[in-house]
This record gives sequence, structure tokens and C-alpha cells, in this order.
Amino acid sequence: MDRVPARGDPLASPREPDDVTLHAASLDAALDESEARLVAAHKRYRDLVDSLPVVVYEADFGADGTWRYVSPQIEGLLGFTPAEWLEDPGLWFRQIHVEDRDLVLAQEHVLRSKIPGERVVSEYRLRTRTGRTVWVRDEGVVVASAGEGAVQMRGVIVEITDRKELEARLSQHAFYDDLTGLPNRALFVDRLERAIARRARHPGAMLAVLFLDVDDFKIVNDTLGHAAGDQLLAEIGRRLTAALRPADTPARFGGDEFTILLDDLAGPEQALAAAARISDAIAEPIHVGDRDVTVTISVGVGVSPSGTPRAHDLISQADIAMYRAKENGKAQSELFDSAMSVEAWQRLDLHRELHDAMQRGELAVYYQPIVDLDTGRLTQLEALVRWRHPRRGLLLPADFIPFAESTGAIGQIDRFVLRSACRQVSSWRHRFRSARDLTLAVNLSPREFRQNDLADDVARVLEKTGLSGAALTLEMTESASLATTGTVAVTVARLNELGVHVTIDDFGIGYSGLDHVKRFRVDGLKVDRSFVAGVTTRPEDAAIVTAALAFGKALGLSIVAEGIETPAQLNKLRELGCTHGQGLLFAPAMTGKDIERLLNSGGLLIPVAGRRGPSRSAAPVSVPVVRDDRGVLATRPRASVRT
Repeated sequence: MDRVPARGDPLASPREPDDVTLHAASLDAALDESEARLVAAHKRYRDLVDSLPVVVYEADFGADGTWRYVSPQIEGLLGFTPAEWLEDPGLWFRQIHVEDRDLVLAQEHVLRSKIPGERVVSEYRLRTRTGRTVWVRDEGVVVASAGEGAVQMRGVIVEITDRKELEARLSQHAFYDDLTGLPNRALFVDRLERAIARRARHPGAMLAVLFLDVDDFKIVNDTLGHAAGDQLLAEIGRRLTAALRPADTPARFGGDEFTILLDDLAGPEQALAAAARISDAIAEPIHVGDRDVTVTISVGVGVSPSGTPRAHDLISQADIAMYRAKENGKAQSELFDSAMSVEAWQRLDLHRELHDAMQRGELAVYYQPIVDLDTGRLTQLEALVRWRHPRRGLLLPADFIPFAESTGAIGQIDRFVLRSACRQVSSWRHRFRSARDLTLAVNLSPREFRQNDLADDVARVLEKTGLSGAALTLEMTESASLATTGTVAVTVARLNELGVHVTIDDFGIGYSGLDHVKRFRVDGLKVDRSFVAGVTTRPEDAAIVTAALAFGKALGLSIVAEGIETPAQLNKLRELGCTHGQGLLFAPAMTGKDIERLLNSGGLLIPVAGRRGPSRSAAPVSVPVVRDDRGVLATRPRASVRT
């Protein structure tokens, strides 16, 4: 009989596992697999968080709130390890830029009332371990603890320094002038509107707008170049800022125009005092390139009235007052008054009407004689434009030429005068014995000398009218004559080839040195009337006239003295050796019919008793007086002038 193995007998067969054992083993295996999957998922999650280009965090609210988690990217962003960040609850708040702390705390206070799960975003600056400042975007969701409401934030921090710097550059470009660094027109208007709104809420103090324009800035550009002009404007911007209070707003309004917002003033006297202080600062010599340049400014002041003005109206008032300062001689300040507004509307009407004036035949050419001071005979006529306005009567160039220059219509007017005068003088040279050698002078704007087609147009006019080139002189301002390179120089050379003479008008009042004139191919100079006026009373003016005459003689240039009005001036000019002149002493600007009467009489404007050398009889000539400042006044016989 077989033996039954006892328990523990090595010969006994293994016992089959029961169901309970199998189930327990299965559970253990499942738990091990779940734990492995959980560990793997956690690793994948941690690897994912650690690889994101953001800082992931979980933190309690408050400046000293506990940071429960922060991803390793915090070290790359700020230089602190996650361990340092978690061990020091106040580190986050200390690293916030001092200017942003109050804002961030205020936002956190608001967050406490948010609904859990609500998304929130804020942007602020943090300081790194090395002291560098970085901009961050903090975006997360509000988390609630059991029964405690919103107490935590879970979110991400992303660096946005590059974006903020780009935004700053775009804002600088949009609201600040690149050349001067001052606010531009858009920002100035915005600040003015805000100041007006504040004043409406808190009435009492006044505000003012100053409108500044650099006098004769174009001369600086034309003589020294645009780079020098830019350097000058940049320095003016710096001086404006230095002369103002921190609360004031200077701005570059455009070109050579600046505006200033003065707030919290007791009265207009403060605004005028500020304008005077600024003018003094600008008037100090400015080093541009290799020389010192002195410029002045014209300032218009607009002061806020009672009530609430509009920003546009206040700027417009200051602008109008600035133009009044220009009209009154420049280098001064003017306070706006209501009468200026009426005049401004009148100028605007003229601006509109000028467009059609030539088509309606309202522009006319007048002629002022230029005489030989030795013989008293007419040698040349200067063509001058007048506007026979249907309502306002005879308007002088000062009344409308500035508008023509600003709109570009000056070119049409210049060409009209050139064609009309050439045709008329050519006719007189053929009709009158006394006009056989009569020549014509036409003053053109600097703009015309910069046109490539000027010489071609002049050639066509000469051919069509039959006037010889030698009988025509074109006058250019001193500032235009200084552009000795480029288009102007080429144009003058081509005019010389046509036989046309070129002279410099108003010589002595610009920025030029005599070397510019020497190098330039001009045939003559016209001494400005301001020096002629003082030739008998101011030694410095007499010295300037003497120098101009000597300079002209040395270079073989013809010299004409402008604005001779008294016998004493005439005698002094003769004594200095001046041979030709023009002015009210001889004749004012005259109509074509008056010139014909003069030519019929022999073209003598100074009685023989007034000339040097052997005398011979001649009758005085009656001419209509058309004063440049008052229009047509009267007709009177001209008395003899004796030396």
C-alpha cells in the first residue's frame, strides 16, 4: 500500500493555489502596474513642466504668501533656484520693481474676491539676482481651499521684455519726435486735452499754449545744409526743456515749429514771462558744425479763457498770435486777442481767392525805375506784382506773397510777372527812343531757382517776346544765392549762357560771407534798403555800404542801392561811389501807362541841377506816388534835387 506523504515531506507534491491567493496576486500586480504608470505619468508631467519656456507656480496670496511650487525655469529667468524661492516666502515681493509693487498688491486684493477658477492676467517688472529688470506676464487661475474661498493662484510666468521694449519703441515713434526727443503733435494735443479736462473739474488756475517758430530757419538750411538745420533744432529742443518747469510740456509741432503747454498759471503775465525766458535761452549762440549760429524765435501765446476751451482753438489762437509776432518784425512774443482772429479769417479768405486771381486778370505788373545817379536817367525797371482785389483795392506783395509761397502758387505768379514784363519792356524798347537800352529786372523766389526748368522757361519767354537775354536781370535773394551747388548753380550757369544777368537782392542781411558771392556767377548786388536808410545817420551802415561798393568794384559787379528816399542819402551814396539806385526819391512803383509817360518825356527822373558834371536844362517829371505801405495815394510833381 502506498504511503501518504506527510506535511513538510520533501516527497510531497506542491499544493494548488486557491482563488483567494490568485486574486491577491492579481491585485498586487495591478497596483504595481498602476503605480508604475502613475510614476511614469508624473515623470512625463514633470518633464513637460520643466521643458516649458515658462515658470509654472502655485502660491498663496499676499506679499509673504507661501510658494508651494515653482518650476526650475525660475532660475533661468531670475537667477534664484526653486529651493531658494520656496524657502523665502517674501522673495517674490522683494524682487518686484519698486514702481510696480503697489499695483501688484492692489491686483491681489481684487483677486481675493474672484470666483475660484476665474482666469486673471497681470504684467509687471521683476529684478533678477544680478539687478537686471525684466518684464513678465503673470497668468493663472484662482484656487479655493476647502471652506476658505479664494486663497491661491496657480499659473505661469512668461518673460515679455522684448515685447515691452518693442512697444516702447513703437510708442516713442508714435508719440515722440525722433530728432529732438520731445513729444510730437499727437501727444501734445492729448496732454492739452487732459489738462483742459482737469481744469474743468478744478477751475481757478489758467493754462496757456505757446506757439514758437524759428525765425528765418530756411536760411540756415539753405546756407549750412539740412544736417546743420537738424542739429540746430535738436539743440533748441534741449534748451526748451531746460528753460521750463518739470510740469510743462514742450513739443515739436512740425518742421521748425514748437509748442509748449503751461499749466497752473495765475495769469497771462506768467505765460509772457515764460516766453521771454525761452526767447533769451534760444538767442544764445548755438554751435552748429564748425561755427556759432544765432537765431531768434517768434512766439504766440494763447491763454485759456473763462469756460472750457477746445484744444484745437487754443493752439489756433497761439498760432495766430505767432504770425502777428512775425508781422511785427520777428524775435518777439504776442498775446492773442480777438482782433487777431478776424485778421486771420481775412488772410484765409485771401488765401482762397488768390487761387483764381490770375484767371480773373486781377494780378498786375508795376515797374519801379532804377536810375543812373550821375545822369538821373532811367536805365532799368524792376517788375513788381500787385493784386487789384475786387473788394480790398490794390494789395501789395506782403499781403499775399507769403500765402503764395506756402501753397506753391508763387511759381505761377513769378512766371506771370516774367512773361508780362518781358513782353512789355521789349515793346517799349522798340517804341521809345529813350528806351533803346532799357533793361528789366525781375525778382524770383528762391523756389524758382531750384526748378530744373527755369532756364528753359526763360529761353522760351525771351524767344517769344523778342527781348534779348542781355536786357534781362533775374534777382535772387541772398539765401538762395548761397546754394552754390546742385540745381541752383546749374540753373545760374545756364542763365549766363543765355546772356541773362543774375544779381543778389537785399545783399547784406543774410548769413553769407563774401566768399560765397565771389564763387557764385552773379553780375551784381542790390544793397538792402535797411543799410541805405542809415547811410547818413549810422556809421556802421555807411561802413557796410562802403564795403559792398568796394567788393562789387573789385569783382566787376554792378551795385544798386535800394530804398533811397532823401537827398542826403543820395548825396552820401554818390560820395561813396554808388552809380545806380532806386527809391521813392526818384519814383515809386508805377503802372505801365505811367512808365510810357516817363519815356515820352525822355526818361529823366532827377533834374539836371541834381547831377554831377556839366549841367543842362531839363524839366522835372510828374509821377503818381504808389507807396509800398499805403497803395496809390496821389500824383505830384517831383521837386529838383540839388547837390
